[in-house]
Amino acid sequence: MREITLSKPSTVFYDWFESDNRKVHKLWVQVDYCRISPDEYIAWVDGHALREAIEFGELPHGTTPNWFHVHLEDDEETIAGILKSIDTTEPDVSSSPLQRLIEQQVWLKLNALRKSGTPPTTPLKRIKLDPVSLTTPDPAPHWYRAEDCHDGVLLNPVLPSIFEEGHEPHELTLVEKSHWWNRPYIVTRELEVGIESYDGYASRVLAVGSQPMTEHEWANNQENIRAKWLERFPNGQAFHVRCLDGRTGNTPTWWGDADSLEGALKIVQRKRPMWVEQEPLGGSRHGTH
Repeated sequence: MREITLSKPSTVFYDWFESDNRKVHKLWVQVDYCRISPDEYIAWVDGHALREAIEFGELPHGTTPNWFHVHLEDDEETIAGILKSIDTTEPDVSSSPLQRLIEQQVWLKLNALRKSGTPPTTPLKRIKLDPVSLTTPDPAPHWYRAEDCHDGVLLNPVLPSIFEEGHEPHELTLVEKSHWWNRPYIVTRELEVGIESYDGYASRVLAVGSQPMTEHEWANNQENIRAKWLERFPNGQAFHVRCLDGRTGNTPTWWGDADSLEGALKIVQRKRPMWVEQEPLGGSRHGTH
């Protein structure tokens, strides 16, 4: 085996891909257009797979269904084993920069998924829509993955990572801009999703040097949050409408929210801009499909 150190820095491309059944997330990585294999996977582990993991000692007794870093054994997404999570708050200095990057992305995604809870039950569909731009019409349709589509408005679509809350900022690619420019979409949110536990709240507050509320005070505060939420969204579900219309740079503009799908679609009809002759702001020519 021969080893060589290249003098020119390499460019790393990476992203997460969610399976249609919503239970597996795959991290793919390529360096200077060369794909790194194997991929990393995070999966929702329950039922038979969870019982086997406990029986084989990969997880402790009493472990409940949750997201785990896993090894898949085939294209059917059969879970072959649970991998040990790596805490990137104490990085292994002996690993390479690329390996540390991969470990960090797995750690961040795993924690984000665990915070979000159980995976959605509605599978993703492949949806074909005509491009929106009028100045340079692209004859090829754009393909999206979403739960549904209503009059060209996507419901809970798979979005570019930069659209996600808390994601590190970066420039949208030309492919992303051509797909999302002036394309309104709707994201639903359940009442309980995002409401953290008392332990999580206390740890977060103590980490910045503040004094947390008592558990009793926190419980009362949660009841107030739930009451206000249900007053605004009686069905316990919010429908947020957003669109990449250029008013907030590389992030989508918030158009409003409603307590029903019908109400959200009315917001789109009211706010949808007249398609003027304008192009998305320039971006990188590299993109993923």
